Amino acid sequence: MEAQISKLSELEFGYLIGLFIGDGYSNYNKKDRHRYVEWYLNSKRDTKIIQYLCSLLEKMNLNPLLRKDKRYDVMRIRVNSKNLTILLLNKKEVIRKMKDANEPTAIGLLSGFIDSEGYVGKGEIVVAQANLDTIEFFAEIAKRFGVYKKLWRYQNERCDVWRLRISPAFKYSAHNSCKL
Repeated sequence: MEAQISKLSELEFGYLIGLFIGDGYSNYNKKDRHRYVEWYLNSKRDTKIIQYLCSLLEKMNLNPLLRKDKRYDVMRIRVNSKNLTILLLNKKEVIRKMKDANEPTAIGLLSGFIDSEGYVGKGEIVVAQANLDTIEFFAEIAKRFGVYKKLWRYQNERCDVWRLRISPAFKYSAHNSCKL
């Protein structure tokens, strides 16, 4: 089924892309020619995000398939769509295309990324990401709206993790984050 992406507002489109960059996966299997996009979210903590994502997918006339992983508290949301898969197949390419996103799309991007990779609490908004290019992309978006606070590296036992602190003033913008 083809996704009718034009049914989304610019803010909703940005949110979908931001959530995908953080917790999404896209695949094209050349052997059986199946294309699909998936998001992996916590089945307990992220119920509002799952509902919002499903409403966006249904708005695009897609049928989201939800499957809970029995071993972990993870909900997989999958849609089969050729044009959505083509749009989201390569995360680096998606980020490159979104560099000059207009204001509503950029706010949606940041909102979706906060919902996928963020922590909101105790008067702060922090997002974490292992990929420096990705976190720098969102730092640039935060700078555009004057909500950039700090970017720093944290080393854990497996790899470096980059963290971006966003000003709580972002809560007062026209965002569509479910965590804020």
